Amino acid sequence: MQVVAGRKYAPVLTWFLLAVIVLAGTYLRVVATFNTNIGQAIRADARDYWVYAVNLSESGVFSRKIQQVNEAEEPTPDAVRAPGYPFMMATVMRLLPQQHWYGGMLWLQIVLGVGVIVLTFVLFRSLLPPLWALIPTGLTAVSPHLIMLGAYLLSETLFAFSLLVMFLFIRRHIEQPGMRTAFLSGTLVGLITLIRAGLQYFSVPLALLYMANAPRAKRARVGTAFMLGLVIIVGAWGVRNLAVIDKWSDSTLQINFLHHGMYPGFMYRGDPATRGRPYRFDPTSGQINRTTGTILSEIWRRLRDEPARHVTWYLLVKPISFWSWDFVQGSESIFIYPVRYSPYHDQSVFVISRDFMRALHWPLVVLMLLGSVLVWLPGVRQLATVQQVFLARAISLMLVYYTAIHVVGTPFPRYAVPLKPFLYGMAVVACSWLYRRLADRHS
Repeated sequence: MQVVAGRKYAPVLTWFLLAVIVLAGTYLRVVATFNTNIGQAIRADARDYWVYAVNLSESGVFSRKIQQVNEAEEPTPDAVRAPGYPFMMATVMRLLPQQHWYGGMLWLQIVLGVGVIVLTFVLFRSLLPPLWALIPTGLTAVSPHLIMLGAYLLSETLFAFSLLVMFLFIRRHIEQPGMRTAFLSGTLVGLITLIRAGLQYFSVPLALLYMANAPRAKRARVGTAFMLGLVIIVGAWGVRNLAVIDKWSDSTLQINFLHHGMYPGFMYRGDPATRGRPYRFDPTSGQINRTTGTILSEIWRRLRDEPARHVTWYLLVKPISFWSWDFVQGSESIFIYPVRYSPYHDQSVFVISRDFMRALHWPLVVLMLLGSVLVWLPGVRQLATVQQVFLARAISLMLVYYTAIHVVGTPFPRYAVPLKPFLYGMAVVACSWLYRRLADRHS
């Protein structure tokens, strides 16, 4: 009778704890966002997004060139950055009065941040028992990096939310495989590439996974449907670029991505004073980053001249740097731009939660790595259903993919922040599935 009663009330306990986690995560985000004094909010990447949004809302032109008051001509369109986040910001600017758009953006990012908490539970509930699924949900709720990114005008919060939505579509396709769900998934991936362009290359392994999950006779059609949805969205943006800038895409950010990641230790010639921005101190930067070809040639030259140093940097140090706790270009470990005040300075609930997450960080990264390997082992099918294995492998593949592309380019830990819900989830999947394996052996 006690076992039956426990099972009866388990769902109630799960929903109660989920509500507590969501409320706690909401509180942390609201207080941190509106009580952190960032100082100059419009700077660096945030300034680019702001200029794009202003031009879109006022003249309908996607350009990062600020229009001067006395200029009659519209700003020149470009395609340096992906348009997704600026379009969201421009929509807020159109809907709200000029003096309220900034607060509106912060509230929208709080809503998206709370959505990330909820979607983390929904996604990993597919892989874990209810109470186990609450663990990555709780870690996502109190993660200081996820909380503080929502206080900046940066795309990480929107991207994290979009990735979770994408994996819910992947889960739906697993449950109902077919051309329709494959097409919708491809379309969604295409839309998310307009937030972060690097996701487009993940479409190839994802399409192969979709085909592997489909019946043999339908594999080609499923793969074609997925890629068709992707090509429609990416193609539309490429055609726009051809019309306004006479080329399919702008390679500026790609060149910078390769250039900024070529310096071992993020330093120019090992000088600690240059850490985080070595390219600003390199007198040859203007020559080597003219094209993708020139930067690749310079990387190859340095690899040839100092093979041990650069092989170690690319194959060992970069992956560790990508998943590290401290922001290389940030401030005080959890801030992108320096802040004058934050609740993380002196409010106990924030300080304790930050220190707790810092202490757990590397154990969670190791468990994530273990889980990402575990889901590909043959014996895993004894621990989970075919659908669960497929979903876990898709998450594992994404984590490996993003690690790999940042090993090639710039491994700033900021770029790993949108992946933290998946980091926490795969770490718990490793613990849960190994526990189940040990329990089965014991029984």
